[in-house]
Order: sequence, then C-alpha cells, then structure tokens
Amino acid sequence: MDSDLRSFRHSISVLKKQGLLPKRTDTTLKLDARSAIPSMKVKGKRLDTLVRKFDDVVSGKTTALKVPSNQLPKYRRAGFETARGRILVPHAANEKARIIGGQVSIKHPKGIERVQIPVEFKNLKQYLRDIKADYKRINALKHRNEYFGIRLHGGQRANFYADIRDLIRDLEKYEAVQSRNRYKQEDLYKHLEIMRMNRTGAKEIERQVDTKRTKTNREKARKNAKKFRRRLKDNPEKQAEYNAATAQRQREYRARIAKDKEKSAHIRAMNKKHQKKWRKNNL
Repeated sequence: MDSDLRSFRHSISVLKKQGLLPKRTDTTLKLDARSAIPSMKVKGKRLDTLVRKFDDVVSGKTTALKVPSNQLPKYRRAGFETARGRILVPHAANEKARIIGGQVSIKHPKGIERVQIPVEFKNLKQYLRDIKADYKRINALKHRNEYFGIRLHGGQRANFYADIRDLIRDLEKYEAVQSRNRYKQEDLYKHLEIMRMNRTGAKEIERQVDTKRTKTNREKARKNAKKFRRRLKDNPEKQAEYNAATAQRQREYRARIAKDKEKSAHIRAMNKKHQKKWRKNNL
C-alpha cells in the first residue's frame, strides 16, 4: 500500500474516533477507514479536504470534545471552534484535554492542568466578575492538595491559590484590568491561562518560570553589554579607563587563584603529614 494512502486512512480513523466524521459517505456507503479514498465525500466535502482541515486533531495537538448541544453557543462565545456538536480544544501533543464539571481542562503529565473556563468575554472586568460569582462550582473542581495558578505567556511569575477568588483578586490588580483600553484587556485575556495543579505541577511551573527568568536576564545582559561596548567605542578616554579597570580585575583574579592554589597545596601537604602520623601510631 502507498505510504500516503496509509497515512490518509490512519487520519480518517483518528477523525472517526474523535467524532468528526459521520458513519456513512454521501453515497450511503459505510465510511470504513480501511477502504477510504481521498475523493470520497461526506456532507458535500471531500475526505482529503477534511483531513487537511483537522490536521491538528490527527497530529494529537487538538482534541474534539462532545458537549450538550444547548451548551455549544456558550463555548462559541468563549472563543472555541466547534464541529459536529464538539468543541475543538488545542493543546500540546503530550497533554490531554477533557471536560470536568462543565470546564475544559488540559492536563500535562507533570501534574499541570490548564482550566479553560467557558465565560463569554466582553471585557476583562466582566469576565473576572463572572468567574468570581461562580466560585463555589469552580473551587469544587480542585482537590484539597491542589492549587489554582495564573500563567501569562511570556510572563515570569508563578503564583498559586487555594481559592479561585484569591486568584481573581490578584488578577484585578493588573494594569490592563484597570485600563479602559479594550486592546490591552483583550491582549491580557488572550495570553491568560488559569491552571489547576498538584504540588508536583506547582514545582514544575516554578522551575519553568525560573528558567525563563534566567534566560531573559541573560539575553538582557547581552544586549546591555553590546550597547555599552558601542558607547565605549565612541569615547576613547572612557575606553582607556575601562581597559585599565579590566586589567586590574584580571590581576586581582589571578593573584586570588594563585593564593587559592597555594592554600590547597598546603592543605594537601598537611593531610599527607597527618595521615603519615596516624599510620605510624595506629598500624
């Protein structure tokens, strides 16, 4: 069998399991992944077109979740794409998406669970107010040894909360929430993730934040160093002072290293002397 056709039929199988394809084609034939061909049509659309449309589902980066039909408008207003009575939830390939208590949850193997709350967004204050009003149901999604957390894409914070109301109170302090600028509010909403996690997940988030902070600080330091060198190049007097100070620091460093080596050699010699004395007295 041609590898492209094999790959295509695997895609059809995945989409059928996710509920994104009907049981029969437009010609009333049973849609069987083992015999499917790209030119077959369902609901007036070719199968190869649908495979391209749902390529993220096939690759495991999106999951189609079944929801009650009367709840679909709520999820659409919250920004979710829908198809065949399902919502399409994007996520990383190693994450799993599911619905718990009416909330979309995306879980990472390391215990981090992103909670996507389907609240219609008109403005950020209204969005946060509606979440806070529903705090009892949202808090019930979390076990006693779990936490809610905030993560802003590109941010360098790791805050965890036992009560969703505390999380919202913290968010309300952000300048973008207080601002009347709708674009700032929409940008914050777009990059905001509310997560639920156990202690392992909380530690992983702290590690990620610390790694990103270190990386950002290094990048910032490199940029500042380049700017500083450019300024020195235009000022020969400052360049000479800087070179003299650098040479002095290098001399002090070499002297300190030599002293440390001398000290280490002395300690090794004393250790040998004591070992020799101990063997003489005890062997």
